Amino acid sequence: MKESSMSAAEYARDAGVIIVVDAGSMREGALALVNLSDYFIASDDFARQFSSANDPKAAAIELLDLGAKTVIVTLGERGSICVTPEKIFYQPAFKVKAIDTTGCGDVFHGAFIFGLLQKWDLNETMRFASATAALKCREIGGRTAIPDLRDVEEFLENDIPSS
Repeated sequence: MKESSMSAAEYARDAGVIIVVDAGSMREGALALVNLSDYFIASDDFARQFSSANDPKAAAIELLDLGAKTVIVTLGERGSICVTPEKIFYQPAFKVKAIDTTGCGDVFHGAFIFGLLQKWDLNETMRFASATAALKCREIGGRTAIPDLRDVEEFLENDIPSS
């Protein structure tokens, strides 16, 4: 897996493709992908396994220092933190009644990539990804509960993130 991931990332880099890495847990070869990534999105579990600081912001800064252009650490119901060379910001989680969190990380990643493809700024992309993941956890099902675009847009128009 390590060699195929590295080959794919190197090929994508050479082709000018934006590389988004989904780092859910520390696996062999994960750190080798850091310096090839444009967006390294790590779970809180990955950040804790990676860094002895026990602080997601510190872990994100350490990962940025390894060569990622942007690092995001997802914190579940506590939101997410984003670190770039220019700024650090926190995206609060949205208040929803969580029923099933299965697949929320994957939904966040997919929604984040959607935002990138729309050429939204990083703050808007993070807010959209957070809202999409929040809506997903309101129903049972890893796939069946994924909201559609209109649901997310309406939610963002009518709801505000928690502090």
